Amino acid sequence: MDYCELLKQIARETARMAYPGGMSRGRKHCQIVPKGTKKELEEYFAESFPIKKLRDSPPRNYGRWHKNRVDEISQAINGNLRDAVAAKLLDTFMHQLMKWAQFRCLYRRLHLPLDRKVLGRFYRELKHEDCLVGEGFTNLVRDYKDSPYTLSYKDYMRIQNELWHVVTAWNRRLPQRLKLESRVELNCMLWAH
Repeated sequence: MDYCELLKQIARETARMAYPGGMSRGRKHCQIVPKGTKKELEEYFAESFPIKKLRDSPPRNYGRWHKNRVDEISQAINGNLRDAVAAKLLDTFMHQLMKWAQFRCLYRRLHLPLDRKVLGRFYRELKHEDCLVGEGFTNLVRDYKDSPYTLSYKDYMRIQNELWHVVTAWNRRLPQRLKLESRVELNCMLWAH
């Protein structure tokens, strides 16, 4: 197997592992994506996602790179996914990709995958802690906690940028050996309950 084929297999396997199954099952809430999205997403990551370029030349501007991938995923999956849904799919993929050492240089730049549970937890637990979040962040989270997949990309990025303040504030409370390095590490604190 050559290098390009190996990267394609890494992308395919990572896409399978990263897919949030609840998005297409529609358990308690309405179905987020249409049937067949998992397979379409797997094909996008295996065939179109620039994994070789990501490995060989990590983006200097992760924000711009992320937005471009969100736009690609939106178009690749039925041509009409909302930005917040495409961002969730990309963010879960990127988080899973970190198990491969050659991509870990991106770890600190990863975005926290946003969904109903994460935003609801932020709203319930952090809204009274002024030292962690400002009123604008709390209001934004409140507005989207019940409908996270309706976030515009602009509001999605406002939340992601504010999460650095949460990381900084929580790091002041944590011992040195437990300091958070990435927004994605907030997941364990928000999903654990």
